[in-house]
Amino acid sequence: MAADARKDRTLKITGALLGTALFALITYAGTTYVTGRQAADGTLIAFETLSDRTVQARLEVRKSRETVAVCTVRTLSARGAEVGRRDIRFTEPRDHVNTFVTVRTTQRAVGLELVGCRSATGP
Repeated sequence: MAADARKDRTLKITGALLGTALFALITYAGTTYVTGRQAADGTLIAFETLSDRTVQARLEVRKSRETVAVCTVRTLSARGAEVGRRDIRFTEPRDHVNTFVTVRTTQRAVGLELVGCRSATGP
């Protein structure tokens, strides 16, 4: 009888652990599916200040082939003020795009940041 009770207890613990692991796996898969389905994602690889009024950036954009992506970059002055902004459209039918972009500024920029990327909603 004691052996049966021990086996029952072991089975209950094993079942609870397996159930918890299955629940965690389903939750992880669902979360990854929902959050991983961004229409466009970009990365700022590098930037260079070319002059007092111009900055060049290298962007890497990942999107589906049929998606038209729009990425926004902004340039910053030494005080942190925004001195330039540009929206760039990626219409290429590729899922991975590497490109150089030039941004005009109102004064010398010392920084550039990728604000974000999204799918285009219009033409």
